[in-house]
Amino acid sequence: MQMFSKKEVTTSFDLVIGPNSMVNGNLESEASVRIDGTVIGNITAKGNVILSERGRIEGNIICDNLEIHGQCTGNVKSKGRIDLTKSSKLFGDIVCMTLNTETGAKFEGNCRVLPETNIEIVTQVSHEAPAPEPYAVYNEEFDDVANM
Repeated sequence: MQMFSKKEVTTSFDLVIGPNSMVNGNLESEASVRIDGTVIGNITAKGNVILSERGRIEGNIICDNLEIHGQCTGNVKSKGRIDLTKSSKLFGDIVCMTLNTETGAKFEGNCRVLPETNIEIVTQVSHEAPAPEPYAVYNEEFDDVANM
């Protein structure tokens, strides 16, 4: 029996961490993220986050909806729903609007399911190109040397 509808699963991702990849640092995305590898750091996404069976996250997650198939150690907050599948392992606290769990899912922590969750998702992702770094910096000390 399939608990989660296939049409709810996001098929387009802004960021995919492959099964042979490891990221050590925080991730921010304006869209959805799929983790098939390892992330050691916090994830903030204005879209959905999917952690595959082979995926592992050591950090907190804030997102629209979260689907866990792999292992997550950290607190998770979702504006919508959190799905814990039968292969999932979550060690941390949950705050969400809706929580779905399959038989066999492992969860250790506190859980708050609130009908209206006012979680603000803030990222520092900019769509503007960053200003280029200066090529050289003028230093008055060397001005005297040039005049010798």
